[in-house]
Amino acid sequence: MLSPSGKMPKSGSISLIVLAVLAVAYTLHFLSSVFIPIIVALLFAAFLEPIVRKMVAIKIPRILAIILAVSISLLIIALLLLIVIASLSEFFSYIANLTPRATIMINDLLESDFLTNTLAHFNIDQEAVRQTFSISALLNRFISELSTTILNFTNSGLTFFSSVFMITLFSVFFLMESHDFSSVVLHVMGSQSAKNFSDLGEEISVQIGRYLYVKTLVSIMTGVAIFIVASITGLKFAMMWGLLGFLLNYIPVIGSAVVVIGIILASILQFYSMPVPLFTNLIAMPLIQVIFGNIIDPRMQGKSLDISPSLVLISLSIWGAIWGIPGMFLSIPATVLIKIILHKFDSTRNLAKLMGLKRQEIIIETKEEPKHGN
Repeated sequence: MLSPSGKMPKSGSISLIVLAVLAVAYTLHFLSSVFIPIIVALLFAAFLEPIVRKMVAIKIPRILAIILAVSISLLIIALLLLIVIASLSEFFSYIANLTPRATIMINDLLESDFLTNTLAHFNIDQEAVRQTFSISALLNRFISELSTTILNFTNSGLTFFSSVFMITLFSVFFLMESHDFSSVVLHVMGSQSAKNFSDLGEEISVQIGRYLYVKTLVSIMTGVAIFIVASITGLKFAMMWGLLGFLLNYIPVIGSAVVVIGIILASILQFYSMPVPLFTNLIAMPLIQVIFGNIIDPRMQGKSLDISPSLVLISLSIWGAIWGIPGMFLSIPATVLIKIILHKFDSTRNLAKLMGLKRQEIIIETKEEPKHGN
């Protein structure tokens, strides 16, 4: 309902914004099979565009450069996925054979003097605890739950990559048309509008491209470091852990935590009676994630990725709820895209600043406003 001045009340505007956001979120979720391939293709094209330009600079025809860049990239991705899937299958067979060792470990814990005295102090029957926490049943349940989780993850990944044909097709067309896109926009929209639109596209391409390159480099370093430490300590499936460290590093916070927890559990099972390799992995693996994820990555990203840590977690939850596991991988690029667009318009620029680490600028500008009014 409009106020006497003809303007909509503030509460009404907020309600409309909330409804619009919910409608967009539902649309994105409902049409995920359409939007995900397009967004992945755009990111893929942004990642490959500098490579294509360098190939064109050495006199390789652009269409041939595009085909070579896309083909080699897809071949590398397919090879990595095949290695990971084969390693996971072998890993679960290995875990199933460790049931006797896990049983011995937990039985030793139940029979330790500390736990025996603790149970006696609280008048708890040790045999009842043993029966309640049946070792074989607990381990089998754990393996079953873990296998189901990994299977769901794999199925989501397979569903995600089943659109690889559409992603490849979109990427090739985006790369082919990006070369002449500016001139087309200039012809259709006029000089000033075309310049603004071109600047926006260039900024999105540069920032997201830089993010992807830095993230890929840091992920490679993380995976290599995990592989080296695992190989030195003799941890089985070192290649698998290194590849998982590389792939899951694209999921902020959660990805690295999953890899670290998995390696620690595997180390405990394998090195139960070998303290040196066990404690080496317990210390080194979290340290690798801290060094590369919390020190090197932010320094390399610099000011290009100005997103507050709290927004990273929020975007991870929101995009994960909308698109599942693919949404977790795409959460940061999608959030950066939204932030860049919001920053381009005066009416939403402060909202873009609230999404970043420069919120203090809003306070300074607010304090300076009365001076301009005098």
